[in-house]
Amino acid sequence: MRVRCDDSGWLGGAARKMRKEPTEAEKVLWQALRRKGVEGMRFRSQRVIGPYIVDFCSLEHRVILEVQGAHHVADDVAAYDEERTRYLETYGFRVLRVGNEAVMSDLAGVLSEIASANTPFLPASFPSAEV
Repeated sequence: MRVRCDDSGWLGGAARKMRKEPTEAEKVLWQALRRKGVEGMRFRSQRVIGPYIVDFCSLEHRVILEVQGAHHVADDVAAYDEERTRYLETYGFRVLRVGNEAVMSDLAGVLSEIASANTPFLPASFPSAEV
């Protein structure tokens, strides 16, 4: 399954603006991710995937990182995040959510979690290898 991933249109404009104005935690994490900084994984920042803008994604490894602030615990935002995750997982992406606090206080732990995501991931829609 292929998913549309482009920066054209109004979502692309919003993504470009977000790349120019990252949060402090996004800046810190981006410095660690740039130039294949984690297990050789190449990440891009603020990319449009389908109807969503994701904070960081590795298209090759099908990993998405979402850096989350305190507002993500609100019921309506948490429900929206779940909907996004289900959508992205149907296209074979693994979605990792890390809090701003974790990035700022335990960057090494966050990078270790990202490195552990560098394993094959098959969403439920793929057929099982077992017979």
